[in-house]
Amino acid sequence: MKGMPLQIMAATEASPLLDAARPTQEIEKSAMGDSAHMSGSEAPGDVLIAEKLDSVLKSLEDLKLSVSENTRKQTDVESQPKDPKEDLEELEALKILIRNAKSIRRVCDLAGMTPSDEKLICDVCSLEDMRTNNGVFQYHFTLGTDFSKANQPQAFRNFKKSIARHQQTQSHVQNLIAKREDSERAQKLAAKNQSVGVTVGKQAYWLLKYGRPFADYEIDMMLLSSAGVNVGNLNHSRKFASEMRKPFAEAVNSRIVTYLQTPLEATLNLPPVGIVEDKVTTRRRTGQLYGGIIFTPNMPSLLSPVSLGILPVKAHNGQSIANDICKACEKYKISNNQIAGFGFDGQYFHLGVDSKLKDTLQLDDTVGFIWDAAHLLQLADKDTRKINKVASWVDVIAADIAAVLSKFLFGKTFGSRDRESATTRY
Repeated sequence: MKGMPLQIMAATEASPLLDAARPTQEIEKSAMGDSAHMSGSEAPGDVLIAEKLDSVLKSLEDLKLSVSENTRKQTDVESQPKDPKEDLEELEALKILIRNAKSIRRVCDLAGMTPSDEKLICDVCSLEDMRTNNGVFQYHFTLGTDFSKANQPQAFRNFKKSIARHQQTQSHVQNLIAKREDSERAQKLAAKNQSVGVTVGKQAYWLLKYGRPFADYEIDMMLLSSAGVNVGNLNHSRKFASEMRKPFAEAVNSRIVTYLQTPLEATLNLPPVGIVEDKVTTRRRTGQLYGGIIFTPNMPSLLSPVSLGILPVKAHNGQSIANDICKACEKYKISNNQIAGFGFDGQYFHLGVDSKLKDTLQLDDTVGFIWDAAHLLQLADKDTRKINKVASWVDVIAADIAAVLSKFLFGKTFGSRDRESATTRY
């Protein structure tokens, strides 16, 4: 060993057990130092150095395995439910707190009890225990309930001692364990039900958002269950998906109202809204569709269309239609200074809805009224087909379709019964 560098001598004389107890950083330094000397010419101790490096590496692996095992054991211990029988210190502390309490209310809060007619009942103990008066304590409230600024009578002191002893009885501890287990099971069940509810609710929302038939919902539930997704055992019919339409509409409307009443960060003003209207007739019932074009700078599209509902048309005149539009604005709390403009077809202009809205909402001249391009194109298409007979085949197809649909029309008096009492449709 003479002539050998001190680092090599230390490496060959050290014990693997000692290295295992050394910090990992020191072991790695030693390994780096040994490998640096090995890069030179071979010496008599090269074989011993190689063996020593193998021992160091093995010690590192053992140390890592030991740390991993300790971490796993600690996790397992933390995941185990807490046993109240082992909480002797907590029970002793609770006993001291109860004996030092100065009011009935404080005793009830600490011990978990409910006062009732000259007695206090333990909330944890079961009905069977109470039949044997275990968990039921008598106290005459006429003696007082709060002794924060007065001397405590002996009856109140004895009462506290009885409750403190009750906290450590076997029956009370067993009931406490059972109640805690029931509470944990209830929490797990509630979390599970919430997760399942979110899953089936999302699927119903997807059908409504993309206009899918409700019959697809049952197939989707079957596919999700086959894929291992927990969908529970309730609300798997198409009826559930259809019944979710109204709650979803209410939630979306609430979010729209909240957004429209929140000032924009850039302008500190409420977001501007463009309002569009059109009429639609289904089953002899004419309704007015309301839509909004909302300024949404935080979304991918700067302008976002939203539905503001459908209201039945009770009278086909300008003032009545203008009043209905005002009601739709009131529903979503849209003020007149938020309205950037209106868009509708020619009939609204012929009925003078634009002038009626100006007077009713007290709009200034900056608010525009636009004859929307879709209806203008429809009129242009109709005029073109009148002039150019080459496209007469379109009229023939349209007439054939109208003739077929006329066989399935509803009677003229179909919607007259509930027209006056009609409400907003979702």
